[in-house]
Amino acid sequence: MFPQLKSAIYLDNAGAPPPPTYVLEKTFDLLKHQLLGNPHSLGPSSFETQTQINEIRHLILKYLNTDQHSVVFTQNATHAIQLVQHFGFNQVYVHEFSHTSLLGLGGTVVSHVDQLPAQSGLFCYPAQCNFSGTRLPLDWIKRAQDKGHSVLLDTASYAMTSPMDLHKYPVDFMILSFYKLFGYPSGLGCLIVKNNLKLKSSYLGGGTVDAIAIEPLYLVHKPSTSARLETGTLPFQEIVSLRFGFEYIESLGGWYQLRTQTMDLFESCFQLMSGLKYPNGQPLCKLYVQDYQREMQGPILAFNLLQSDTNFIGYYTVMRLASVCQFHIRSGCFCNPGACQKHLGLSSIQIQENHQKHGHVCGDSIDLIDGKPTGALRLSFGYCNTPQDVDKWIAFLEEYFIQKHEYRHQPSEAQLQIEHLVVYPIKSCRGVKVEQSIVTRSGLQFDRQWKIVDVHERPMTLRKYPQLNQLQICLSDGIVSLKTPDQTSFATLLQKMDNTTETGDTHQSEGAQSVMCSFLKQSCTFEHSSGSFSNTSPLLLVSQDSINALNEHCPEQVSWHVFRPNVVISGLDPFVEETWKGKTLLLDDQAFYVTDLCERCDMINIRLDGTRSREPLLTLAKMRKQSGKIPFGVLLEHLPEHSKAPYVLKTGFIHEIQWV
Repeated sequence: MFPQLKSAIYLDNAGAPPPPTYVLEKTFDLLKHQLLGNPHSLGPSSFETQTQINEIRHLILKYLNTDQHSVVFTQNATHAIQLVQHFGFNQVYVHEFSHTSLLGLGGTVVSHVDQLPAQSGLFCYPAQCNFSGTRLPLDWIKRAQDKGHSVLLDTASYAMTSPMDLHKYPVDFMILSFYKLFGYPSGLGCLIVKNNLKLKSSYLGGGTVDAIAIEPLYLVHKPSTSARLETGTLPFQEIVSLRFGFEYIESLGGWYQLRTQTMDLFESCFQLMSGLKYPNGQPLCKLYVQDYQREMQGPILAFNLLQSDTNFIGYYTVMRLASVCQFHIRSGCFCNPGACQKHLGLSSIQIQENHQKHGHVCGDSIDLIDGKPTGALRLSFGYCNTPQDVDKWIAFLEEYFIQKHEYRHQPSEAQLQIEHLVVYPIKSCRGVKVEQSIVTRSGLQFDRQWKIVDVHERPMTLRKYPQLNQLQICLSDGIVSLKTPDQTSFATLLQKMDNTTETGDTHQSEGAQSVMCSFLKQSCTFEHSSGSFSNTSPLLLVSQDSINALNEHCPEQVSWHVFRPNVVISGLDPFVEETWKGKTLLLDDQAFYVTDLCERCDMINIRLDGTRSREPLLTLAKMRKQSGKIPFGVLLEHLPEHSKAPYVLKTGFIHEIQWV
């Protein structure tokens, strides 16, 4: 039923459940064999389309158990909220656990219906918090209406596994997102509107009027709510597919059976994760579930992981490790800042400082600031999940976070030497080995002075575009060139760089940009820096002896290339470099301060041919995980005041590592 899952364990149904094969096959079979026309026309195909759209409206209202509301199709749930914004409510009150889209209405944030004043306004709240799965009381609808307020209920998360009864809870406005229900189609939502409300849009789209003339304007709106508010041609091919989504849910036993199935999975996972403990008795999981009651909870489980000393493990580390193991989960704040702040204990001032002082933005990898999480992890269960998915998730947590794995390493007998010096002229592309290099505070000369950016000026990184590893990069006398894997395209990127200083003239040829755009199959360009586009440190050192020790236990042998180092050294006991943090060492008369260990993610699983593997990250996670992080290699900063001029580093044997 879900061939697209293959070996994946999909636990992000609150984000978007996978579309069932039944829905897709039925939809495309209908579009293949039935002619559908623009419903604004008068031909037979248009009449058939309008008939089917009306049937779908009836099906939705039947699902909601109401004949006192109208269905207004929208682009998505957010568009439905935007429609309500145009209805001119003077006072708006939004619950603190609302999705960002609801917060976009502005107004006053409240935490309980009792905080509403006894005056006319609009009260907006989610039936189910998409961060934690907490369900808010539906009787708040009547309590708010009794105070004179209209109510907008967000059921995008709630309706994923539970039907809403509008006969019992006659809300004024309600929003739905259909891909949250059936996985398909995306780009289609609806606003459910109570029929006794006299509403109209300030915009006159196609199909919203019965009569219209210009100069002078003569205008008569269509009488029905849906016709007045649905501007332009409806996405009729998507709308007719909804029939098959409802049929699929019925084939599972109906909505109440789906609710039972997903909550059984939630409770099993909740109980098992609650019981995961370290040998010292400390819990592994910090679960964001308060005062659990089944009827007031949806199948969503938000959490963070803890170390055995109760310090947090960064959610980004967990997310990347889970991804390598084929788990599809969600991380961050899930577009719900209020619930995120509440559960994580983050004040608005802290959020502001995290952004202004630390540069933290939504979707980045900054998961801990001063030891405190900036977001969380989330599991959400849907119709595609089975008890085996829960078992696999628990086994993953036990294997990579609870169990201890003992590994022994042989001391090195090799002579101490700098084996390789590597520069990466274009960030996220292949490195180039050099025999010697000028060293500056920004790293080796020519290292990461160029990066590739997309049309939105966002860096195009190896993690997102692993095919960048296939490009052959050449560096000769300060000139950088690149070749495609088939060597049919060649372009010069960098020209006339002074080979003895950090300065020089830069030039980006049109050919280089053309080659890169053609290779990546999208528009992009290059940016240049007089320093370096390095992420956290200008230099990375790894030990070949540590790589050898890793390969003794790794099911796939890896080379130094996957770690993208600048300096590869050998002749050390395995992993002794991890004891250098905070020290200053001399290599070939050049002084370097060891700023930190290099924290690793799934980018080290990308091979030179651009393919992805599960290794070496999984083996490293078992062998070397420290304080919730997975280190390999050390980060260096050059100290010219303690170094011997000229500031040049060379490959070859060295007598010993000295300390300053």
